[in-house]
Amino acid sequence: MKSNGALVYPNWFVPVAGSVVGALLLAFGVVPAAQAEPSDASSGDAQSSVVAADNPVAGDAVSASVNARLLGEKVEVLSSRTSMSSTFALPDGTWETVLATGPVWVPTGGDGTAESDWAPFDATLIKGTGDWFVARAHEHKVAILAGGVGSEASPLVFARVTDPVTGDVSELTYPGDLPVPEVAGPRATFVGVRDGVDMVVEVTSTGVEQFFVVHEKPQTVEDASFLLGVTVPETVVEETADGTIVFVGEDSEVVANVTAPLVWDAVADAQRADPVTQPWVGADVPARWAEDTLVETDADTSTPVDGGVGVEELLVVDVDSSGDETQVSVAPTQALLDRDDVVFPLVIDPSISLSLTHDTYVQSDITGSKATDGELRVGTYNGGGAKARSF
Repeated sequence: MKSNGALVYPNWFVPVAGSVVGALLLAFGVVPAAQAEPSDASSGDAQSSVVAADNPVAGDAVSASVNARLLGEKVEVLSSRTSMSSTFALPDGTWETVLATGPVWVPTGGDGTAESDWAPFDATLIKGTGDWFVARAHEHKVAILAGGVGSEASPLVFARVTDPVTGDVSELTYPGDLPVPEVAGPRATFVGVRDGVDMVVEVTSTGVEQFFVVHEKPQTVEDASFLLGVTVPETVVEETADGTIVFVGEDSEVVANVTAPLVWDAVADAQRADPVTQPWVGADVPARWAEDTLVETDADTSTPVDGGVGVEELLVVDVDSSGDETQVSVAPTQALLDRDDVVFPLVIDPSISLSLTHDTYVQSDITGSKATDGELRVGTYNGGGAKARSF
């Protein structure tokens, strides 16, 4: 693993060596925040060792246990597979379950006891039916619009996420026209939604996230303000103690949220595993943030290096909810736009997440919630100048 650049880490934990009779084995490692890699991208040895196609499988636990002893290798129990785990019978009669922090399997039908009942999770956008791009293999049937005509009076639905249990469809809307997006991996970029502004939509393991990229300094705050609509059926909109807006379903489950909308500049964006302001490259780049193993380097790390953390601030946000539809307006402050140290382009992140997030990270030089970020960070990228920890 190289120690520079950026990386989207594989969803699978690195398995722990050894086993205990009758115990549930977990695995540990560095993983992305609710975001798995598309199957056509390089995702590292940790993932391939778990989900490799040549792993023997069996439909039930008894068959898997017998086959494991006969073959002398572990056999996966398909009836115990979930979207985030695989369970194996081991030759010595013990069992191993490997867990992930996000989906790695997608059910495709049947009772789950045949290989054809599952597909590897794949967020890559492909052309679907009609005017939509769809994620290749996604339990939430994520769809991104292939462009269209809209207005404030008739907003354009540009993203849809389907609840796999209830079948309810949540939507994001934009109050204007959208061109046909440029698609790469799980990312769709709508170029020129305004003069000098692009809208970026990314598929995550549990939904979608969206950003606006402002390429040049706007004349006024109004020129950098954006309005999005959120439609989540059968939910109640609530505000938590920390200011997060949550959409709560009938079973009290949070199915979407708006938390800590942020704006950051090009320098801060370069720290991301896949910078929003740069073309999508996925995992085909070396790692910037260290893993949980020692990374050897010739650089002098005795003194923290000022790599330039960039500028990141909270946005001014206004939320207006009526029925199933909620309007979210975000804008930077004039003080931010007037700062001399801001490096364009800026990224406006409304932090609207059509998903239920389970993780976050903190970083010593950054304030604000990272619960909806598409990555987790661990360690340092600049010799200790900035330190991150994931939860």
